[in-house]
Amino acid sequence: MLVLVIVLLVVEVVEELVGFVVGLAGPVLALVVVALIVLYFLDRI
Repeated sequence: MLVLVIVLLVVEVVEELVGFVVGLAGPVLALVVVALIVLYFLDRI
């Protein structure tokens, strides 16, 4: 029973961390994509 509780706690913590990382990575990835597109068009001009 104790093992089950520990596993559930670990899963909760992992989900929180994943959500936090995705929350941070989302805007960063968007900025990187925009920067790459801008650089691509600047090279084309």
